Amino acid sequence: PDIPEPKSKPQPQPDPVPQPDPNPEPKEPIDVVDLSTEIPIIGMDKEEPIADTMPQMFVDIAEQSAEFDGGINGFYQYLSKNLDFKSFHLTGSYKMYVSFIIDEQGNPTNIEMLRGVNSSVDKMVIQTIKNMPKWKPAKQGGKTVRQRFRLPIQYSQI
Repeated sequence: PDIPEPKSKPQPQPDPVPQPDPNPEPKEPIDVVDLSTEIPIIGMDKEEPIADTMPQMFVDIAEQSAEFDGGINGFYQYLSKNLDFKSFHLTGSYKMYVSFIIDEQGNPTNIEMLRGVNSSVDKMVIQTIKNMPKWKPAKQGGKTVRQRFRLPIQYSQI
């Protein structure tokens, strides 16, 4: 009997090896840069001091820390006198954490609750810190600097 021969599948051909361009001349002209020419950089036309253009920075630890009148004990006495937790009918004990920056003039700025009780109590704490008297600003290298504080505030029902 006649058996047909199986059809062979075409074998894949390898990709052709790229050949060098017989005409190596560039198709389009190339611009030559004269390195002695000053190239303007956008935004560099003004000569502003770098410190004026940088965001306000702060330190956590300064050579001379910012100080509340009466020190840290005076600060906590101020809070004790000015925070009225009774109006919130809190029961139990709470430990809150607040963060703020004392600026170069001794004012509290960037006040935020890191861990609070509830939005009403947190607002009272923030407002009390916002209204506190000026501090003696921090100094670093003989210059007045911004210093960040992260402090606990404790409340216990008596």
